[in-house]
Amino acid sequence: MEKDNFEAKAIKVRKTLNAYEKRSIVQQMSGMIAHELSSPLGSIRTYVTLLKMEGSSKIPFSKEVKQKALNGIEEQVLTMSKIIDRVRGYAKNNYSRQEDCDLALLLKKSAGSLIAERGRQLENQIVFDWSVRTYYPIKGNALELQILFLNLLRNAADALSDDVSGTIHVKISKDAKAEQWLCEIENPASQMSQSQLEMINEKSYSVSTKTTGLGIGLSICRGICDRHGASLSFQLADKKLKAALRFDILPEGQSAQIGG
Repeated sequence: MEKDNFEAKAIKVRKTLNAYEKRSIVQQMSGMIAHELSSPLGSIRTYVTLLKMEGSSKIPFSKEVKQKALNGIEEQVLTMSKIIDRVRGYAKNNYSRQEDCDLALLLKKSAGSLIAERGRQLENQIVFDWSVRTYYPIKGNALELQILFLNLLRNAADALSDDVSGTIHVKISKDAKAEQWLCEIENPASQMSQSQLEMINEKSYSVSTKTTGLGIGLSICRGICDRHGASLSFQLADKKLKAALRFDILPEGQSAQIGG
C-alpha cells in the first residue's frame, strides 16, 4: 500500500512537472514563431505592393501576373496557418507527434531565431561546421528540438557577453561507431571552473550563470533530450565550453521513443 501511494505521488509530480515544462516551452516559442512568420509576411507585402502598382502603371497587368500575385498571397497565408496550427497542436497535445527532421536545418532555424532576437551582429559570430549538402535525419518533435537548440545557442551567446570577436562554433558529425549523430555547440568560457562544469553536468542543475554560457533553460533541454532518447553533456577544454548532444541514428522506418 505504501509503495502504491509513493508511485501515485511520483506520477502526479511528473505530470505536474511536464505541464509546467510544456507551458515554459510554449512561452519560449513566441520569438521563434515570430521569426518564422516574418518570411511569409514579407512575401505577402511584396505581392500586395505589386498589385497596388497597377493603379499607377501605364501598362495594365496581365491576368497571369494578377493571378500569380493572388496565388502567392494565398500560398503564404496557408504557410502561416500551418505554422500557427503546429504551435496550437503542441500546446493542446502531449509530447507524441514525430516527424522526419534534419538536425542541420533545425539548428539553422534556431540560430535564425536567436539572431532575430539578439540582433544581426550575432550573425557573424555563429560558425557552422558541416557539409551544406549533407542531410542529418532523425525522428522527433521539430518544435521541441528547435527549442532545445535555441536554448543552448542562447546560453552560448550569453557567454560571449560584449566580446564582438568571440565566436560560437556549431558542428554535426557521426560518432566513431557511426551509431549516433553528435551535435556540438562551443563557446568561450574563460571564467568557468572545473567545479562549475561538474555542477552543470548534474541533471538537477538549472541556474543561469551568464559569463559561463550556462542557462536557465537547462532543465527544459534535458527534458527534451530524455523524450528523444538523446543525451546532453558539457565539456571544458582550452577555456571553451562545449555542449555535446547525441542522437541515435535510427534504421529507416524506425521511430524514436518520445514520452510525456
